[in-house]
Amino acid sequence: MSLCISHCILISRTDVLFGWIYQRFSENALKKAAFIECLEPFILRGEVTRVTSDVMKDFVDYYEEKGALGVVEACIVNVDIANIDVEQVNFCRCESSFLLRM
Repeated sequence: MSLCISHCILISRTDVLFGWIYQRFSENALKKAAFIECLEPFILRGEVTRVTSDVMKDFVDYYEEKGALGVVEACIVNVDIANIDVEQVNFCRCESSFLLRM
C-alpha cells in the first residue's frame, strides 16, 4: 500500500489516490485502516499536504477510536486545512490542547 501512495505522489495524482483508490480501500474496514496507517508517515514527512475532507475525517475517526489523537495532532500541522470542508470541522479538547475534529 505504501508503494501505491508513493507512486501517486511521484506522478502528482493524489486526486486518484484520494478518489478511486481510497474508495476501493474504504469498502473493507481492515483495508481502510491499513490505508490510513500507511498514509500517516507521508503526512508526517510533508510528502502529502492536501487531503480530502472525507479522508481526513476517516483519519481523525480512526486515530480517535484507537485513543491516539496525538498522531492526528502531529499530522495536522503538515496538512493544508484550506482543503477541508469547514462544515465538517469542529474542535475537541484533547490532552490540554485543541485538535481539529472532523
